[in-house]
Amino acid sequence: MLGLTKRESRVAELVADEFSDKQISSLLGMSYGEAKKCVRLIRSRLRCKTRVGVAVAVTVARMSK
Repeated sequence: MLGLTKRESRVAELVADEFSDKQISSLLGMSYGEAKKCVRLIRSRLRCKTRVGVAVAVTVARMSK
């Protein structure tokens, strides 16, 4: 989805579902730092300044399926 890896796509979906970095790290079995880094990378790849931008991109992708 959106040119992201499977893991990044899963994290992006969780961001869109309003999960915090701490919740994402717990759900996916990664460290908090890894979750933050992954969200930052996703924002960069999608050219989004905020998590809201990621949520919008994911929502649009979900609607176009």
